[in-house]
Amino acid sequence: MSSIKQNHVLSIQSTVVCGYVGNKCASFALQVHGFDFSPINSVQLSNHTGYKFIKGQVLDADDVDCLYEGLKQNNIHNQFSHLLTVCDPVMGDNGKLYVPEDLLPVYKDVIIPKADIVTPNQFEAELLTDMKISNEADALLAMQRLLDKGPRTVVLSSTNLGSNGKLVALACSVKKVAGSETPTPAQMELRLMQSKADIENPKINFTAQKIS
Repeated sequence: MSSIKQNHVLSIQSTVVCGYVGNKCASFALQVHGFDFSPINSVQLSNHTGYKFIKGQVLDADDVDCLYEGLKQNNIHNQFSHLLTVCDPVMGDNGKLYVPEDLLPVYKDVIIPKADIVTPNQFEAELLTDMKISNEADALLAMQRLLDKGPRTVVLSSTNLGSNGKLVALACSVKKVAGSETPTPAQMELRLMQSKADIENPKINFTAQKIS
């Protein structure tokens, strides 16, 4: 008899102490829908990177292996029905790396090709594609280069392409979409608890706009 438990997710993502990012966000959404949720926090930060100051820790490969080895030794590792690893390559922002530079080839050659969805910010996208993003055309080309590596969806989670204080995000899969807003760092926090009804009964509030 299989030991796999239905709707049991092993999620390997970043997390934050304050706010909702990565595993802290996914846990509530999946638990609302009846999933058992088991997180491995690859990165733990005090808050998301839109704030002026960021503190925290990054797990290296040995740390992740150690946690997974504990699951294996207790025969827990084969109970998961789903693996969630949306690739948010938490490498850096605003021209500054958070992780050792020698991890860059691992992201480029190992992690990105295995991901279905990748969500880098502009700085991370530039590192992953070896190109500078100065305008929308550059951003679209960078997203295409990432798609060419294997993912089916690419989201530039934040860019410097907006004006008048607007934060511009771009996404690309079958269609290429763009959106913008003007938040403060605190306003950028996900209102996850307040969105319980929307998660349980999602409605289409936004539509994609094709960029030729």
